[in-house]
Amino acid sequence: MTEHEYKFKINAKVHQEILDFIKAHKHPRMDSPVDGKSFKYSFTHTSIGTVVEIQCCMCRKKKDVTDYDCW
Repeated sequence: MTEHEYKFKINAKVHQEILDFIKAHKHPRMDSPVDGKSFKYSFTHTSIGTVVEIQCCMCRKKKDVTDYDCW
């Protein structure tokens, strides 16, 4: 089976939105906010840009952190 790698680039504004969301979602039962299982990231390509969403896997809250000013 052939492996494929996908990479998504984000700008500084989106990166800061993600960091702010992670800080706001440090739950007591969470081992580490960067353990790979505490947050889910979604990148959806459209014809004019990429929608970026982050979701907390503990409380299920989701935030669209897309920088629409870049579109």
